[in-house]
Amino acid sequence: MKSHNKYLTVLVSSAVILLSACGRDDVSPGNTSQSALQENTPPPVTAPASNATSEPQVEAVERISESDIIPDEYTTNNGSIDRLATVTLQPTVGNETSGMVAFIQADAESPQVRVVGKIINISPGAHGFHLHEIGNCTTPDASSAGDHFNPAGAQHAARESAVRHVGDLGNLTAQDDHTAVVDFYDEHLEFVGMNSIVGKAFIIHADEDDLTTQPSGNSGDRIACGVIENRQAVLVPE
Repeated sequence: MKSHNKYLTVLVSSAVILLSACGRDDVSPGNTSQSALQENTPPPVTAPASNATSEPQVEAVERISESDIIPDEYTTNNGSIDRLATVTLQPTVGNETSGMVAFIQADAESPQVRVVGKIINISPGAHGFHLHEIGNCTTPDASSAGDHFNPAGAQHAARESAVRHVGDLGNLTAQDDHTAVVDFYDEHLEFVGMNSIVGKAFIIHADEDDLTTQPSGNSGDRIACGVIENRQAVLVPE
């Protein structure tokens, strides 16, 4: 009888020990307690605040391309261009004026070069525009472009003058919509030789060129600048 009671006591003690172990948080192997599940559970996803605002939309910037300025007569109905150069104008620091100008020589044997272009974001009124001697627009005010392109050392004058800087192009006139269109023929500009315009800077000024003040017409700050580049191969005479 005593042996039987001793057996029951051992059995009950074992059961109590087993039940106590099942309630602990550090049961091994494999901790399956509630605290362990919480540690392995990814944090809840937080919904964005209802008053969050999206990034502001950036307005599209108008850009001028060759197709916008080169007349159709050169590109349709068997039209052709023997020599072509273009310049993309970028604003100097603190300004917004930009655009594109093309120099077209339909017949390489003709002395005439047609100058066509469109300028945008420019204040209404007259603005001097010229070719400058150095094809460099890297400084904030485009002073790196140097002086007017003037290989013959002539006096500054109007575009129509027989004697002038090669780079003297006179004035363009901007309209009330802050755009300006240029379209004229010139016999001082060339693609090869001493008067070659390729690689020179094209400058638009803040003010009107008075066409008489030396050496540059008192036309004010440089508000846009670009470097003239060939758009097709040109054979240069030896």
